Amino acid sequence: MRLEPEDGLPVDGALQDLTTAIDAAAGQVPRALESLRWAYADTLWPLFRQAAMLHLARGDIAAALQTAEKGTMRLPMQALSSDAAWPRLPNGVVAVRFLVSDTRSFAIVLGASDTRAVELGAGLADFERDALRFRLLTASRSDRSTTDAVLADMGRRWVAPWIDLVREGATLALIPDGPLHHVSFAALRLGDGRYLAQRNPIEVWGDLTARSREPTPSSAHAMVAVGIERFDHTGFPSLRRLPRALDEAVSIGLQHRETALVGDQTTPTAIVPRLARARVAHFATHALANPEVPNLSWIALAPDEAHPRGLWFASEIRQQALHQTELVYLSVCDRSAGQLSRAEGAASLARAFLDAGVASVIASGWTVDDHVAGKLSRAFHAGYLATGDATASMNAAQQSLITDAEAAASPLSWSSMQVFTRNRLARPTS
Repeated sequence: MRLEPEDGLPVDGALQDLTTAIDAAAGQVPRALESLRWAYADTLWPLFRQAAMLHLARGDIAAALQTAEKGTMRLPMQALSSDAAWPRLPNGVVAVRFLVSDTRSFAIVLGASDTRAVELGAGLADFERDALRFRLLTASRSDRSTTDAVLADMGRRWVAPWIDLVREGATLALIPDGPLHHVSFAALRLGDGRYLAQRNPIEVWGDLTARSREPTPSSAHAMVAVGIERFDHTGFPSLRRLPRALDEAVSIGLQHRETALVGDQTTPTAIVPRLARARVAHFATHALANPEVPNLSWIALAPDEAHPRGLWFASEIRQQALHQTELVYLSVCDRSAGQLSRAEGAASLARAFLDAGVASVIASGWTVDDHVAGKLSRAFHAGYLATGDATASMNAAQQSLITDAEAAASPLSWSSMQVFTRNRLARPTS
């Protein structure tokens, strides 16, 4: 159902005042309390969403987008001028920003020259139920017909209402909301029986207004490949050994003509200076994504004096200067913390690297078979070495596995890896 303006629905002036107050208050929060910034923004998000919905009800898509951006931007939440020119997308890229409230939901589709808002006809409870069904599928061994039926049902609700506005083959940039963070759209089935990945390359953005990564003059050519087999199990006795992690790191390193790091070379302290000079990094290890407090998400590395358990936290990653690093590939066995929430879940580690300056991050939302994960990572790196395009390379790798006998047994095996990247918007110059 397309958006139909409704006259006479005022936008609550108190909410407008609230956004101004948030902008002022957020700028006063010390950087040391960055973990509180996430919780602060998350708590206030329903108010921003409500205001955005009121703007949509009036048919004012630009105001709705600006209000939503204020609610999801990394702090400080600088004010967005109502008369400012909205950023334009480059040709070949279409962004879809989702807004999900208790009773209504919208997909705002932004192309290079047009913006549309489409009502999805479902509320928060519907999407939470779908996300839970998806999550259960990733943790079970459901047969292919059951899995495809669920993915087709989700495709009808999540994708079908707006997909005709997106040209086939265009890069699809998704900005999820609520439970939509917990699903890989690549695996959703379309009305013609294809998966969305077979129609469009897909990447995930955090927002529309954060400044795109400025090109950094770089002489970085090195590649860092890290494989961690053993861990300090204190506090995490359920973490299994990863006997293939080192083999994977060695294999990926060879593709890039580099030697994988081992032993004392894989501590956080040892990796940081190497990563700062690297163009590409690949981690094969365990990780924990904490959707409620993203700064407490971590990657398991080798222990050192500063990190006696070998845990490299997102709060530390975010503080690094990684502007020369074009790609980080997180081939990690994820152990999620917390329940489904509006927070970004598995994306929290990816966001930490993006905030540190990395251009694109590949990360998994759930654990998959080692053999399939290895095939996907090797196919991806082969494509990336040839093109330098993370989104196109992941799409090509996924499509190659759709017809692979082992991976094709479940679309959830090849769709676990997602591309998280800074947005590609270019603000018009006056």
